[in-house]
Amino acid sequence: MVVTQEPTAGPMRVLVLAPIAGVVTETRAVLGQHVQAGDRLLFIADPLILRVRVTVPEESLSLFLSSELFDLSPALAKSASTQATPNELTLASEIDPSTRALTAILRPRVVPEDWRSGMLLTVMATEFRKAAAVTIPPEAVVSDQGMSTAYVMLDGEKFQRRVLKLGTRDSERVEVLSGITAGERVVTRGAHFVRLASMVPEGFGHGHAH
Repeated sequence: MVVTQEPTAGPMRVLVLAPIAGVVTETRAVLGQHVQAGDRLLFIADPLILRVRVTVPEESLSLFLSSELFDLSPALAKSASTQATPNELTLASEIDPSTRALTAILRPRVVPEDWRSGMLLTVMATEFRKAAAVTIPPEAVVSDQGMSTAYVMLDGEKFQRRVLKLGTRDSERVEVLSGITAGERVVTRGAHFVRLASMVPEGFGHGHAH
């Protein structure tokens, strides 16, 4: 902003000029208030630059992060929609412990003329990357002495315990970063009982590994 002094016979008056057109979103001063050089008087938002705050539930995070394209449209009024891509996405550093959700900021490719700050939008993931990661059902993961483990079926009734390094998860799948390779069969139903049986060699079968 540029502040210029206008010569007057009375108290000094200044003309405040902004180099951009926009919408005043916040004021820090009132009419007649004395201000000092460098004081912030108001904030101006460029209506052509909008960012969309998205609250992503923890169980939907894996799906959200695998998205290639997002459709954004006003939730309560008929208006033009637009799109955003992952390279226009900023994520919070951690999941909110109270809401169990992650905040994401999307910047639309193009902002329709009738969009305004404060609008409620619907965000839909419409295209997804081909999943290259190995995933397993959550019930296949067994906590063992503080470690995430799973049991892989070798053949017949022979099972092998694997220590896992896990990635993102939702309500249906858990990403496995290491410990299991694609194509291996893991125990899902009764995985906990397989763990208990593994502690008693005579009841677990021969040739199992830990």
